[in-house]
Amino acid sequence: MTRHQFTAFATILALSLFAAPPGRAGTSGYDLGLLRTGMPLADLRHAAWPTGSRLLCTGDADLPANLVTPAHERIDLPERLAKSGVVACALFAANAKGVWESKMIEFGGAPARLWVLALAETAGDEAHLVQARLWQAEEAYTNTVSFVTGRLGQGDYANKHGARWSTDTSEAIVGHQSDGGISTILTDKSLEKQVNQRLSSENSQTKTEAKP
Repeated sequence: MTRHQFTAFATILALSLFAAPPGRAGTSGYDLGLLRTGMPLADLRHAAWPTGSRLLCTGDADLPANLVTPAHERIDLPERLAKSGVVACALFAANAKGVWESKMIEFGGAPARLWVLALAETAGDEAHLVQARLWQAEEAYTNTVSFVTGRLGQGDYANKHGARWSTDTSEAIVGHQSDGGISTILTDKSLEKQVNQRLSSENSQTKTEAKP
């Protein structure tokens, strides 16, 4: 499965419903402040989120019963994928009626919805960030590209259509979405490869079980 196929899977997952060496993200990965490629998921769980908000993830034992998960923040994964160590998370907060809804954060000076995918290599291991996605309004595009450039330096390209930064280990993309917004996608390539392998295994097993 290619990176484009993985990205397509992540998008479909969001609409329908990777082991990283210690310290690698801090030495050779991309750092956008709150988000770093390959960072421990525990660091995100304990980040300084807005008051009353929580990062909720696949399989959390204390998930609120009255959780409303918008299309881009779905955290329920196929059972086999979840059991393989892949975790999806998003930020939520309870409204005045006690219903847990998507919570915006600030990214590059504008509101953003956050969704992340993480991977624990084996059972009991600490999960690390594979991919983070932030959705924003279209008007945030110029400032977001400027913010990411300020953090990562000049990238592969940056124009009115999109922007991309990449190394052997990391990738960051800011692009326009069909819904009229923009998305910033931060990916750890090594962990992404591991997720691709698990997705391939999942697909193969599903096809085998489907045979008469």
